[in-house]
Amino acid sequence: MAFSPTLDRIEGSRVSLTDLITGQSTGFTRPDSLASEVETTPVQLQNPLHHFVRTPNGRGLLAVCEEGEIGVWSKEKVGKPTKDTSTPKSLAGKGHWTLPKTPQHSAIFAKGRAIVFYTKDDTDATITLQHLDPGKSTPTTGVPLPEFALEEGDDLAMLMAVSDIDDGLSGKDRRTQRAVIMAVTTSGQAWCWRVTSLNVATTSNGDEPDVQPEIRLLHTYRLPVQGGSSPALVLPVDPMGWHTSVIDWKSDTPLQDMVLTISESGVLEYWQPRLGQHLAAAMETSIVSDLNANKEESLSWVRSGFVDTGRSNVGMARCSSRKKTVLSQLTWP
Repeated sequence: MAFSPTLDRIEGSRVSLTDLITGQSTGFTRPDSLASEVETTPVQLQNPLHHFVRTPNGRGLLAVCEEGEIGVWSKEKVGKPTKDTSTPKSLAGKGHWTLPKTPQHSAIFAKGRAIVFYTKDDTDATITLQHLDPGKSTPTTGVPLPEFALEEGDDLAMLMAVSDIDDGLSGKDRRTQRAVIMAVTTSGQAWCWRVTSLNVATTSNGDEPDVQPEIRLLHTYRLPVQGGSSPALVLPVDPMGWHTSVIDWKSDTPLQDMVLTISESGVLEYWQPRLGQHLAAAMETSIVSDLNANKEESLSWVRSGFVDTGRSNVGMARCSSRKKTVLSQLTWP
C-alpha cells in the first residue's frame, strides 16, 4: 500500500468556543502571530513504500519508495504562540524527488536537511551525502563518502547518522556544524566518517556560496564478533535514547551504543565507535591506514556489552536504547 500524506500549506486559526456557540464572527480568527507561513512543499507519494527512516530525535522523516521516489518531512511549529497558548508541531513537507534507483539503505540528520543514501548495482556500491537547501524541494548533487568499498559477496546491513543540531545544540539561526555517519556490512566491516560544515560568508544579496562540507573517514574496522565469524544480524541501536544527546560533542564521546551484532548462537554484542581526537590526529598524519600494522584496531570501536541469550536461529531483531533487544526465532529448539 502506498503511503500518501499530502501537505500543501499549513494554516492556523484561534477558536473561541463562546463566540462560536453564540454565532459571533470572532469564533474563528487568524491572528498575525499565526499568519506567517512555514516553508513547505507538496509531498504526495505515488509508489509503494520501501522503508522509512527518521532523524535521531524524530523531528525529520524520510520515506523511500519503489521506483526511486523520495519524500521528506519535518516537524515545524506554525507561527508564534502567545504566552497562554501552545502550538503543536505539524508534519511539514520539505522535499519530493525521484532517483534513478531505489536506495537500499538511508539515513537523515540536520533536522531532515541532510540525506545519506546507499545504492548498489552489479558493478558499484556507493554511499552519498546530499543536502536540502532552504526553499528547495530537491537536494544538492550527491557527494560520495570517501574510501568506501565492499568486499566480494558482502553487502551493507545498516546505515546511521547523528549530528550536533539533532542532539539539541540548537538556537536561533543555528546550523549543523558536525555529524557522524556510520555504516556496517553483513560481514561486520564498519566505517565511521566525520562530516564538518565549513563556515562561509554570505554574498552581498544574502545567498550562501555552494560549499561542500568536509567529509573525513575516521576509521574502518571489522568488528571482532564472538566466534570470529560474520554476525547473523547487524542492526542499529535506536539513537532516540534517554540522553539529551547521542554524542557528547565537546569531547567526541558516544553516550550510548550505536550498533548491535547477533551471532548464529544468539550472542548479543553492543558497539560504540571511537570518535576522539586521537583518531582525528591520526588522519591528519595519514596513519589511519596503518592502524592494523600498529595493532591499534581496538581504538576504532569499543564493545560496551555482551549477552549470551542461548537463542539460535534468530531471524529478526530490534534494539532500542539501553540494551533493550527483542529477538524473533525462525524455529524453536
